[in-house]
Amino acid sequence: CMILFFFNGTATTEIYNLSLHDALPISGNQVVEFASNDITPSELSRYAISLGKEYNNALMVPEINASGIAFLDKIKYVYNNIYRRTVLDSRTKEQKQSLGWRTTGTTKPKLVNDLQDATSETQIIINSKELLKEMKTFVRTEESGKQGYGAEGSKKDDRVIATGLALQGMRYVPHMKPRS
Repeated sequence: CMILFFFNGTATTEIYNLSLHDALPISGNQVVEFASNDITPSELSRYAISLGKEYNNALMVPEINASGIAFLDKIKYVYNNIYRRTVLDSRTKEQKQSLGWRTTGTTKPKLVNDLQDATSETQIIINSKELLKEMKTFVRTEESGKQGYGAEGSKKDDRVIATGLALQGMRYVPHMKPRS
């Protein structure tokens, strides 16, 4: 088993115990949740590195929008198991690997749709009442200025996004290549 963790810009962490079986799809059981609006990227990076080491060099999937970039800057030289995405280099037109998950108008629907599929197919087991509450108010809207996915009204969606990041990490694991 492997433990994965995930951070988005508001210091929300979801840790899933990952089961890898040859004959079954990857599945995850939520084992830890942490959420705070009162933690700096430096404090979060120390906490994340400590947890990562405690959980067998867990894969981290940081969302690199907004303050997530500061978090990534703090961990990338001292922690080596970080999610990588393939991007097209605008200068060379070649594909390259970049650290972290960037949420965009293209990647957010994928994250949300994959999360909907995983929860309906019970590929992940959610043990957090707070996360379940957030999921109930997570909607798609066409309202002017708010198009897309997010929390309804003044509700929060940090745990939903962190869980979506966790799922992307779970799907990334089979494609990981050992580093020399």
